[in-house]
Amino acid sequence: MNIETYISLGLSILATIGTLYTYIVHTSKLNSQQKEINSYYIKHLKEENEEKKKAVLECSAEDDDKESISYLKITNKGKACAYNIRIEVDKDEILPMSNDDELTCPNLRSGETCKLPYFSCCSTFIDQITIIWDDDFEPNRKYTQKLKLGIK
Repeated sequence: MNIETYISLGLSILATIGTLYTYIVHTSKLNSQQKEINSYYIKHLKEENEEKKKAVLECSAEDDDKESISYLKITNKGKACAYNIRIEVDKDEILPMSNDDELTCPNLRSGETCKLPYFSCCSTFIDQITIIWDDDFEPNRKYTQKLKLGIK
C-alpha cells in the first residue's frame, strides 16, 4: 500500500468520527428539546384538566324596580358545576328574604345564575362578601369581593 491509500483511509476515518460526533451532539440537543416540549405539554394538559373541574362564582347586586326587591345575583363563570353554595356577609348590613335565615343556593351549572332576595339594613356598601362552594376541584373554595348595594 502506498501513502495515498493511508491518507485516504485516515481522512475517511476522521470524516466518520466527525459525522458520529455531530450526530450524537445533535441528537442529544433534540432529545433535550423534546423533553422540554413534553413537560410543557403535560403541564398544560394538567392545568386544562384542573380548569375543567373548577367553578368560578361571582356576585353582583341587582334591583328589581317593578317589585321593589333587591337580589344578590350569583353567576357561575367556570366550566364545572358548583355545589353547596353559601354566602357569608355581615348580618347587620344584609338580611336574606327567605325562611332559611341563610343566603344559600343548592348548585349552579356552568353559565347558570341564581338570584337571592335580600334586605339591606344600613349602608350602601358591604366591605366584603364571601362566596363558599364545593366543586370537582376541591371542597370549600372561597371567593371574597367588595359589593355595592342599593338602598330602597
